[in-house]
Amino acid sequence: MANLYLDIINDLKHRIFKPVYYFYGTEPYFIDSLTDYIQHHLLQDYEKDFNLTVFYGLDVHAGKVVDAARRYPVGASHNIVIVREAQHLRTDEDDSLQKYFEKPTPSTLLVIASKSDKNKHIKRLNAEAKKHIVEAEFKKLYDSEIPGWIKNYLAAHQYNIDEEALQMLAEYTGNEIELIVNECAKLFLNLPQGTTVQTKHIEEFIGISKEYSIYELFRHLAYKNRTMATRIALRYAADAKEYHPVRVAATLYAMFYKVWLYHLLPVKTESHVSSALGIHRFFLKDYLAAAKNFPVEKCHRILRRINYYDLRAKGVDNQSTQPGEITREMILYILSV
Repeated sequence: MANLYLDIINDLKHRIFKPVYYFYGTEPYFIDSLTDYIQHHLLQDYEKDFNLTVFYGLDVHAGKVVDAARRYPVGASHNIVIVREAQHLRTDEDDSLQKYFEKPTPSTLLVIASKSDKNKHIKRLNAEAKKHIVEAEFKKLYDSEIPGWIKNYLAAHQYNIDEEALQMLAEYTGNEIELIVNECAKLFLNLPQGTTVQTKHIEEFIGISKEYSIYELFRHLAYKNRTMATRIALRYAADAKEYHPVRVAATLYAMFYKVWLYHLLPVKTESHVSSALGIHRFFLKDYLAAAKNFPVEKCHRILRRINYYDLRAKGVDNQSTQPGEITREMILYILSV
């Protein structure tokens, strides 16, 4: 998906255009980024008055969009028509948008940007019509894909990152690409290119505390370090907005799920475990310690209990318990297993 985004951006930068761009999916960052680039970088400022039209799906119907797309450019190479929030775009009885897709105006760039996981505007097209359209779906990345995406994004801006800092940043941002980009911008602002980002940089410039990260909590749980795990539990309980139980539960569940899977592996060499569970060797010793202290049955109990607390944090069978208290209970339960 990230490669698709880069391919489209590279074509646009080299002014290799198609008459229709249809962006859709559940990951808004890529959709907005591509749409913004087309809106702000393909025309000179003096060309935009007569050759740039931006609609919003709630405020327009398909016929009006097609009318704008049929116009020829005035004093510019292209006429650009953009429909943002196109998941709300109303179709018409004539199916004019579909007809336009089949025979678009060559000098127009029509951009349909839809924040939806369904493509509801493009129906079946013949092979000839498909040649004129860039159709791109952008889905949310899985949490397991985030560290790799962050590493590649930093590399593209000529930065490296060590594994501990990468874990820390990925844990904080989750799979919110826009948040990742914004936080990386803080690093770019304060660190010269060629820097290897370390945990001290994450703490100083992004404001994430390593001492109270969820991975640090997992590490203390893995080694049954009751004092430090309790200390973190109290911190989380006091700041439930920053350490919401749903996020804490999701991250701990993923970590203990890997510990549970470790017990089921027929081969337990370091290289096989690292590959099979997707754990970098830098962190492997912590997972091995957790496996030693939490046998398979205990892991199973922990996973079921984390799921229970996750549901409570979302309001299921919970009328009064505060989020911070749910987090504290969950951590203390794991310590007691």
